Amino acid sequence: MSETTLTSPSTIAALQSMIHELYALRELVTNAAFSGNVAYAGSNPLLDLSKVVGTANGIGYVTGSGGTVTQATSKGTAVTLNKASGNITLNAASLASGATARFQFSNSVIGAADIILLQLTGLVAATSSYNIWIDGVGSGVCFVCVKNISGGALAESIVLGFAVIKVATA
Repeated sequence: MSETTLTSPSTIAALQSMIHELYALRELVTNAAFSGNVAYAGSNPLLDLSKVVGTANGIGYVTGSGGTVTQATSKGTAVTLNKASGNITLNAASLASGATARFQFSNSVIGAADIILLQLTGLVAATSSYNIWIDGVGSGVCFVCVKNISGGALAESIVLGFAVIKVATA
């Protein structure tokens, strides 16, 4: 690996500015003894942190960004919820051992490059009874898969929590 020497005054100044902003952000996160919402807005174009928001209880979406939706007829029934986060309550139809239910989740917040976090959130017989994952993401849609790995048929109305993480590709 070769060594690179940075001698351009503008490059050095840009790096110093970025380091200063990273230290300021670290200080904000380390000393999280604040109340209400806090937003860090840096001035360095290489380090745009204007969308970083946190509270004393952690980071996440503000009230009004979430919602809930319930499947109507089966675990394969499509659902629509145009929110950045929330819960999807699955229909209580039986899912055989080893079977996978796949359904379409339409959501205008989802972009083709976004990451969808998915988690089993409702109380069920055993959280180790299911595997859940996202099987494809497109603009305004993703597909959710739920597999029964319990060893027996299950007929539960499980709840999946989700959050959309926006991904910038440019």
